[in-house]
Parts: sequence; C-alpha cells; structure tokens
Amino acid sequence: MTQGTGINLRRFFHMPHIAVMMYPGRDDEKKMALAKKLQDAVEEALGVDRKVISVSVEDVAKEDWDENFKKKIDKKTIFIEAEV
Repeated sequence: MTQGTGINLRRFFHMPHIAVMMYPGRDDEKKMALAKKLQDAVEEALGVDRKVISVSVEDVAKEDWDENFKKKIDKKTIFIEAEV
C-alpha cells in the first residue's frame, strides 16, 4: 500500500506484465483467449503463479503503426520483429 493514499498498488500492478498491440478487427473473445494463453506460457516459462501475471491487449490503427514505432523501442528491450 502506498503511504497516505489508501491505494493498494498490488491490486493494480502485477509482474510480469505482457502488453499486446495489434490492428483492430478481433473480438473481445479472441483477445481474452490470447491473453489467457499468454498467461499460461509465462507461467510455464518463468515458473510464476498466473495470479501475478497481467496482460493488456490494445488495438492500434494501421495509420498509427509505422516505422516510428520501432524508434520508440529502447535498445535494451528484447524485440522480435515480424518477418513480413
């Protein structure tokens, strides 16, 4: 809990966190299925309880996804680029 705020941050922030960004067009059911599979994979790969793994799925319009996106990625970040 953060001192003086009365807010329990453990309730809002979990680690590890997986952020997925993709073009719009998939329904919430597919996004939820993806999020759960990612939780499963992280649980297995890292040996952590799925209760501490959070996942966000964000739609990004095609016109907002350009070469500038790659420039925003920190050089220390592990990034696997799509082979398109």
